[in-house]
Amino acid sequence: MNFNQVKYFLAIVKYGSFFEAAMHEYISQSSLSKQIKALEVELGVKLFNREKNRISLTDAGMIYWEFAKKVAAQHNSLSLNLEEFKNIKNDNVRIASIPIVKSYDVSELLSSFQSSIKRSDLVVHYDVVETEQRDIVPMLRTGAIDFAILRDADFDDDARYEKRLFFTDEIGLICHKDNPLTKKKTIDCEKDLDHEQIVLISPKSEIYNIAMNRLMEKGLDRNVVATATRHRNLFSMVQNGVGVTFFARRTANEFANLEFVPLRQPIFSNIYIMKQKDKKLTGTAAKLWKYFCARYPEYVGSREKNEED
Repeated sequence: MNFNQVKYFLAIVKYGSFFEAAMHEYISQSSLSKQIKALEVELGVKLFNREKNRISLTDAGMIYWEFAKKVAAQHNSLSLNLEEFKNIKNDNVRIASIPIVKSYDVSELLSSFQSSIKRSDLVVHYDVVETEQRDIVPMLRTGAIDFAILRDADFDDDARYEKRLFFTDEIGLICHKDNPLTKKKTIDCEKDLDHEQIVLISPKSEIYNIAMNRLMEKGLDRNVVATATRHRNLFSMVQNGVGVTFFARRTANEFANLEFVPLRQPIFSNIYIMKQKDKKLTGTAAKLWKYFCARYPEYVGSREKNEED
């Protein structure tokens, strides 16, 4: 048994679901489930009744709940008592990003910021998770993360967020280098893709929506034969001749044997660094946001959008 298991157990009880607990604890649902399963195996009892739309504590779970609350209280008390003896302070920055950390040099960006910090008494933990856009939005809305890196999207509560334009990329056709389509300067979707099999990223991704809107507009959605959760799996299908796909030029450059071909009617996609306007940032997170604002000065907000409209 470890304290993380105690913490995750208490979060599940508090929020009433594994999904909500995972989101607030900033961990994937599958990892949280594995931790709880390991705890149940160690204790030799079942802690939760798992039904279709709800969970509840078993009798053994109720006993463990009382124990877990005491452990958490003692842990918090211990942390506070030991704080005065620490010479090194710790800080956390929580970021959720669509899967572009490598392609768009996000790690280098954080490294550059870290190099600007001139304090020897501070250890910063950068908690960066890559997942699909649909999974990130609830984290941003609930304040479970400090920052999100997302593609263009219309949020119902858009006025709650401040955005900085991080990157503008081009969405186009990606196919194997031996595909005759690579000889074309641009792709006419209606003429060139009528007999092509198409594979797409998961519907959780904003690129799926961008691509599917264009395919439906051209009557080509019938040609979609598969989707993949991760872009590396998607590109593997393209490399193995399963079909062609639509994706961002910058990401495609990472993979050998693939070629990017622009569309005759080009599609451009903006990527933003976002935060809640009302979320009070402190410590390193506040400094990092100032760093983002200085490096990416283009502010995008509801007022500017309305004026353009």
